Amino acid sequence: SFLSDTNLKGWPKHCIQNTWGSEFPKNLNITKIKAVFLKGQDKNFDSYSGFYDDSNKKKPTGLLHYLHSNSIDKVFVAGLALDFCVKETITDAHNLKFKSYLITDATRSISSFPELIILKLQKLGILTCLSKDILNNFNLL
Repeated sequence: SFLSDTNLKGWPKHCIQNTWGSEFPKNLNITKIKAVFLKGQDKNFDSYSGFYDDSNKKKPTGLLHYLHSNSIDKVFVAGLALDFCVKETITDAHNLKFKSYLITDATRSISSFPELIILKLQKLGILTCLSKDILNNFNLL
């Protein structure tokens, strides 16, 4: 049943390790990917941020250490879903003092009002850009 296939917040199981849901899209060039950070490793905790594997922010994924050890000070975030994982990841990046960009045309929300979420993120000081801005403007990088 649906209920037996859900996690703590009632989400259907998704992006399960070693299944098609966790694979990169076939048409994505992955040759430049240097590291992958896993979250949701503990079935007892929902995990929305790419920085932490639990909602209490006590189990780091390794992303923060990787960014610091590689002197990275800008973070670009996109994906699904804006109202949960994307929002938590970019908010954590901002709170951890990274210059944080939300790539709005590469992000989708579950909510019918993504512009309200984006406005709240902008009020925090999070910047927005389009994917073409990154490709055409190396000053962002």
